Amino acid sequence: MNATSPLPREPLPGPLGAQARVGTIEDAKDLVDLYVAALKEARRPHRADLVDWVVQAVLHDPLRGLCVLADKPASAGPPPPADSPRHAIGVAVFEASATAEHGWAARLSCLYVTPEMRHHGVGKWLLGEALEFARYYGLNHVVFEARPEDAQVASLLAAAGLRSHPVSHYRIDLPPLYDEP
Repeated sequence: MNATSPLPREPLPGPLGAQARVGTIEDAKDLVDLYVAALKEARRPHRADLVDWVVQAVLHDPLRGLCVLADKPASAGPPPPADSPRHAIGVAVFEASATAEHGWAARLSCLYVTPEMRHHGVGKWLLGEALEFARYYGLNHVVFEARPEDAQVASLLAAAGLRSHPVSHYRIDLPPLYDEP
């Protein structure tokens, strides 16, 4: 075990020189940008300021969750020094809560890989590393909501060990108390 690593093992290197690590406050802009890109691509309504609030809350309070950032060297070629510039290519965000049934549980609220990095195994690798970070940080139950028609996501989740559970979801959208801009 490396004394500088937060895991009991070294993080596995990813495809194309990618590395996964727990996001820090310095990574907030990249994390928010990737999260917003994921929501836009999924055509889900969002407000960038609220995405920023969620990311900041998770980064500042580890009991709220965990952000895992995947990045790769900004330049191609031989492995660059550890302090060289890196380019964010993916994110996994867990929103945590304590439950009587599961202990520390989390919802994987965002799993996203930039379009240019897809079809290289980055998503599968990132999900595996993110789950390992989550396990190390004490999360012992993870759920992820996927659309049933998305076979690629279902295959990715199954390969990582997540199982489908038919559950009836009940939902209510409450009107805002105050007018929002």
